[in-house]
Amino acid sequence: MGELVALLLLVWLLAVAVLGLRHRRLLAQLWAEPVLRRPVLIIESDDWGAGPLAQTEALQKLAALLSTFSDSEGRHPKMTLGVVLAIADTEAMRRADLSVYRRLTLEHECFAELRQSMADGIEKGVFAAQLHGMEHYWPPALMQAANDDESVRQWLLSDALPQTETLPSALQSRWLDGSVLPAQQLDGALISAAVDEELALYKKIFSEPTKVVVPPTFVWNQMVEESWARGGVEVVVTPGQRYESRDENGVPCSVSEPHYNGEQAESGLNYVVRNDYFEPSLGHDPERALQALQRKSNAGRPTLLETHRFNFVGDEKKVDSARQAVDDLLTDALRQYPAIAFLSTVQLAKVLAGRDSDWINESLLVRLRVWLVRQHQDYRLRKFFLLSGFVFIYHLLRWSSAKTSGWAGDES
Repeated sequence: MGELVALLLLVWLLAVAVLGLRHRRLLAQLWAEPVLRRPVLIIESDDWGAGPLAQTEALQKLAALLSTFSDSEGRHPKMTLGVVLAIADTEAMRRADLSVYRRLTLEHECFAELRQSMADGIEKGVFAAQLHGMEHYWPPALMQAANDDESVRQWLLSDALPQTETLPSALQSRWLDGSVLPAQQLDGALISAAVDEELALYKKIFSEPTKVVVPPTFVWNQMVEESWARGGVEVVVTPGQRYESRDENGVPCSVSEPHYNGEQAESGLNYVVRNDYFEPSLGHDPERALQALQRKSNAGRPTLLETHRFNFVGDEKKVDSARQAVDDLLTDALRQYPAIAFLSTVQLAKVLAGRDSDWINESLLVRLRVWLVRQHQDYRLRKFFLLSGFVFIYHLLRWSSAKTSGWAGDES
């Protein structure tokens, strides 16, 4: 009997060791990721900039709404604006019968009111601009696709300023050629020149260089990242990994190792992770966002909610519903989490990098507890979490904390 117990113990130890070795990098990342002392909420919104002029009114109304809320230290909620600097000049291209690509940049006088609405929101402390890209596509790929796809050709022949959201998804990736699938990588010299061009235009429009980049569709590669770093960018917003291509079905692929908040990449850039969605027009209600806020806060993480321009322009009923959802989310977040902090993405990155004790908890016991919470929430570690016995420690700490000051990892 004793030999059987010893054999079972040996098998268990070997299984735990094998799983631990397999997931050692992820486990180390979960431990290394900073633990925030308080909930942090950022609404990360993309696709604003060159495009339909209805954005102007949308931004004005969003700024007015956001300015009615503030955290305990007087900071308004931040909606980041992932800015697109240019769009196809369809009028000029129609005249040329699509023989050459022409762009209309955010500098153009037709966007003067739009630029002002962005500037006003930044001045109020409710918007924070960050670079999305020159265009939300790679222009040569778009032109090539127009030869083969009538819908793309008609998009370029539009009478109105077009919306990139209606392009085929593979074409919306800027840093590869999605006109053919699997997508083709771009030449390094072209990437470097394009990065320099968009960083220079961003600085010209906003009177200061961008510190944060949000890669369109989260597809980029090491060459792009190194070019950003050389240009003075400090932070890349990621979905927790990097996609480098698109497969034969147009699905993002070639996934990097996982990223975590506060991680410094080989390029020297810092990663910040968007970790949930808030698209009201797609059925994402405030309750879903609040559940995300609870999960992330329990794990000592910030909550970065991804949303897009399309929620706030277009059909009036849809737009009103989306703004109301933002209102309800912020009202309930402040009520449920009085200590919540509203930061911009660049402010968050500085907090994470600086390890300021006012924001980051370095207590060994707290970090151990949060490390277990993070394992509990990560589907990739489910087998290891159960087999290693960490699940019992997790529930023991949860029970003991609930008996005293409350359990920070409570997900119910």
